[in-house]
Amino acid sequence: MALETDNIFNDLYQRVWIDQESPFDEYDGIRYIKSFKGLPSYIIVRDEYNTIWEFIKGAYQERALERDINVSGGLLVTGQPGIGKTLFLVYALVKALKERIPVSYCVTEIEIIVFNTDGCNNGRPRFQMPAPERTLCLVDSGVNLTQPPDIVMVMDLWTKREKENLVLLNEKYGISTSPDPSRYTTPLELFDIIGPSPRNCFRYKSSFIKTPEGIKALWPYGDLASLLSNTSVLGHILKTGIFPPSNQVPQFHHFFFGKPRVENPQSGDPRFRYTVPTAFLESCLYDYVVTRKPRQQFRFLCALASLPQARKLVYEPYIVSHMCEITESLPCYLIGNPANSSPSFHLGPGLSLERLPLRQAQEYCDNTIYMPQSGGTPFDAFVISEKITRVTMLHFAVTQSHELEPSSIHRVIDAYDFKGKLLDLEFVRWSFLFVAPGKGGEMVAGQNMKFKLGEEDVEVRIGWISTDDEKY
Repeated sequence: MALETDNIFNDLYQRVWIDQESPFDEYDGIRYIKSFKGLPSYIIVRDEYNTIWEFIKGAYQERALERDINVSGGLLVTGQPGIGKTLFLVYALVKALKERIPVSYCVTEIEIIVFNTDGCNNGRPRFQMPAPERTLCLVDSGVNLTQPPDIVMVMDLWTKREKENLVLLNEKYGISTSPDPSRYTTPLELFDIIGPSPRNCFRYKSSFIKTPEGIKALWPYGDLASLLSNTSVLGHILKTGIFPPSNQVPQFHHFFFGKPRVENPQSGDPRFRYTVPTAFLESCLYDYVVTRKPRQQFRFLCALASLPQARKLVYEPYIVSHMCEITESLPCYLIGNPANSSPSFHLGPGLSLERLPLRQAQEYCDNTIYMPQSGGTPFDAFVISEKITRVTMLHFAVTQSHELEPSSIHRVIDAYDFKGKLLDLEFVRWSFLFVAPGKGGEMVAGQNMKFKLGEEDVEVRIGWISTDDEKY
């Protein structure tokens, strides 16, 4: 390997390796890397940096004791694009220099800086010549790593506190974080909008304009066509949180953020759990879906039906809106009818929608869907119909099993004061229906067919609604 001694890293080598100056400083409790020639400035030290470094150092020390080193070994540190993998490499470099561990730092594909007892040397590799023995090699490989190591560490997503520290540090050193805070969102505001990507929060600070009507999103957050073109693939991501990198389009990481799926360190390929971290990104996905053709929406919703987060985001509002919009009556089926192939009764058409607090003082109206506050009832909505003589409780089924508790139904009937607000109570018919794609609702209803209340309670029939009906 050809070596040159004239390079911009001499100052770093002299101060940290020779003079043993600490490469770190602190401001208002924020630990960061000092400014050195040739390195990015003012890098926040994240908590996991030291954890990863201790693993690297321990593995290096163990291998450095071996007499014959035939296999180089290694660790792959990966994570969400823009999370700071390259910045961690700088942290590992200054830690190695401070502890006087021989280290080679790959600046580019054609330039390597070697730090050891001989000094700081600029090496330009020829014919893939090896680095000096017992040297820790730090490589920013990008996407071109053809033979990744067997051991992997996946970096975790940034926290809001870490982002606040980064903005505070930038302000201390006069680094502008927003072109015009009155017109554009700041990087800290973007954290809650586009998610925990420090790179994107700075890169796209001019892509979100503040208007009297609200925040207007420009490219790339205004275009989801390529990301959502395959609804079955998107459904798989949202249900499992897993998706092969080979199938990810460029916009994928703007909406889905990868966290470690298993405990670090990992073996083999890195395993990610993808999430949609903000309400804005969720609304982007929802707004795109509801503009698709009805059958495209339906296929997408069926793919999401078993995911509780997707149910609240898309499935529940979609089904409720269509129950109100359909021009034909909606068939409902009850367990125990002589012929389950025929509807037991119908809901609609012309249903109105009203949202309720847990306790409601007004009288109930006919042909109306009432949606309680989330989490307060064993059902998601109830319908008053047939001239206020039928109460139909609806549960938007998202799992393959759901066991009803009779006491919870009894408490809700009392809480909503059905008995005090419905005329001719003795003639009111009560039912609890599971709403699900395909035969999912019928299957869950069958698991609760022996559901019974006390002798003094009203009779509640169990049944289902299938969203496979063509009107969806």
